[in-house]
Amino acid sequence: MSDIPSIVKEILKKRGIEEIEQFIYPTVQKTFHPFSFPSIEEGCKVIAESISKKEKIFIYGDGDIDGIISVFFLNKVFSEVNIPFSFYLTHRLEDYEIETSIVKTLIDEGYSLMITVDCGTSSHEFLKEAEKCGLKVVVIDHHIFDTPVLPSFHTYINPNFLSRLNLKNYLSSASLVFKVIEGLKFLLPGLEGKSLYDTFELIGLTVLSDHLPVIGENRIFLHYCLKNLLFTKVKGLRFFLEHLKIKEKLKVEDIVMKLNPKLNAPGRFGRPEIVLNLLMEEDDYEIMSMIKEIEYYDRKRYGEIKKIISKIENMDNIEDG
Repeated sequence: MSDIPSIVKEILKKRGIEEIEQFIYPTVQKTFHPFSFPSIEEGCKVIAESISKKEKIFIYGDGDIDGIISVFFLNKVFSEVNIPFSFYLTHRLEDYEIETSIVKTLIDEGYSLMITVDCGTSSHEFLKEAEKCGLKVVVIDHHIFDTPVLPSFHTYINPNFLSRLNLKNYLSSASLVFKVIEGLKFLLPGLEGKSLYDTFELIGLTVLSDHLPVIGENRIFLHYCLKNLLFTKVKGLRFFLEHLKIKEKLKVEDIVMKLNPKLNAPGRFGRPEIVLNLLMEEDDYEIMSMIKEIEYYDRKRYGEIKKIISKIENMDNIEDG
């Protein structure tokens, strides 16, 4: 840190920033080891054991950007090493909580493990039913809830439960999934050469979509996002950025005002799988078809917002009158 001026160090410390070198020079090597997060190690062991036993795995993700990218990460790695799994994304037309009825369905279909991403912590009845029926659940979530005692049968990867370890409670679910996959590489021989670093930039989208503070590791995730997203290997996303005429330098406003609202729009109308398919698709024609569909739902979203604003304005006029 000798090349950082002392006045800069002093200002950053006064602003509560302790990891000054990481703040000034954000690099992927400065992200913390996954097993420094105890519940990640525990969750990885549960998932690794299930994979080793060739048990059926079901992934249940929230239908917003954070949940979709989390499912995309797991899908990408599991598919590359032929780990059998199925997945589902929640629809905003549904109740946010995971229904207890899914437990019987999964048990009947032979599933032994369910991984929830960006949801699950508050689904107390579901978790109790899963424990009762012997369905293991690894909850990967970052939301804060007024939770009662959760069933110890399951594993909870949530930074809000670990404040005693002085770990910041700002990580997105996608960043936690990234940590889990990095951790699994220590436990499963088939994953050693696999990595999410070629799509690492996607985590930055979740930092902004969930309005997380740009400090600590989030600064690293966003740094790589702004630097590499225009050149991402995720073909559908690269095409979408070109469609939005974002071609030269990517700015935070481009993501917050243009990209993220459009990626979130289909989920608001019960179609989050369109965005997940966009991230996975390689065919040019299919990608352009999905982009058109996303734009359709974004226009629909915008129309609904205009209606709501109009109603509010009319109510204000009535009160003024």
